[in-house]
Amino acid sequence: MTQTIAKTKERLDKLIVYLNTYATAEVQPAVMKKSVENTSIVLHRLVEKFPELPIPLAYPGLDGDIGLTWEKENHHAEADIDSEGLVEFSYYNRDTGRYWFFKVPLKEFTNSEKVADIFKWIA
Repeated sequence: MTQTIAKTKERLDKLIVYLNTYATAEVQPAVMKKSVENTSIVLHRLVEKFPELPIPLAYPGLDGDIGLTWEKENHHAEADIDSEGLVEFSYYNRDTGRYWFFKVPLKEFTNSEKVADIFKWIA
């Protein structure tokens, strides 16, 4: 499992390098840079808790946030991370129609039962 985490962290680091290219090109580079830092924290904490979690699709938002998307079978999860340290999660199950949306501060999200419920299906 440690080897899996190491390889995943290496891929995450490459994703963060990619996202940082937006931090230097955006109109508000300081906002984007902080969002990228927060995204790195979120991703690394998720991988620690869910070692099999796939690398998400990642994209910058117009307001300086970072969006992440995971797809697995009938499960769809998203996270939007902003520069203030707020993480918005959503989850949708295409088979059942189950939908969740909630916000959680960055410092509290790893202890959130809702986050654990979402990512047990994705990982």
